Amino acid sequence: MAGGTSQEGSWSYMTVSEGGFTSTIAFDDVRRVARIANTEVDLQHTNVVLVDSVDSARGPSIASQRWIDPDQEQPLSQPADPITLLIRRTPELLAYLQCDVILPDEMLNAAAQFSCRQLRR
Repeated sequence: MAGGTSQEGSWSYMTVSEGGFTSTIAFDDVRRVARIANTEVDLQHTNVVLVDSVDSARGPSIASQRWIDPDQEQPLSQPADPITLLIRRTPELLAYLQCDVILPDEMLNAAAQFSCRQLRR
């Protein structure tokens, strides 16, 4: 995976490339919006964006946007990673990952199953 960041005026850009596909997320720090998959997202009301079809010829599309309260106390037995914690306590996020799907590529399937096991703990 390769990536990078840049800035132009109030906009910041993050680019990630993997497997021949490149995605860019743009952030306007003044207006507090992001541009993901050619869609503007209001970051004052959205802190989770689910993106689908990142590997399709059409390119990525936003499947869902939502606000999930990040201020719930973290139990001592939970991981320090806030993304893992958020996924664990939000069933619809774990369901979106489709952990029960078997991938045709053995290596990808093993990696996906490992990640899913970590998230289900």
